[in-house]
Amino acid sequence: MTPRSRSTGSLNAADRDDIDLDHIVAETAMSSGPVEEETYEFHVGTIFDGIRKILPDVEGVRLSLHGAMVPK
Repeated sequence: MTPRSRSTGSLNAADRDDIDLDHIVAETAMSSGPVEEETYEFHVGTIFDGIRKILPDVEGVRLSLHGAMVPK
């Protein structure tokens, strides 16, 4: 199968190399300028909370990020 995106390519490589993945979060948003600090902290906290739940069994973290989120 030919990867159609960075995510698909990473998932295919993990499957090929017998790497276990734990999905933490997937989010999407429309661009609209800076976000409130509380919103930024919520999203960052969601990622870190998810990682903490699977510690100490983490050998790496893969983030597929596009764009930027800037708090006010």
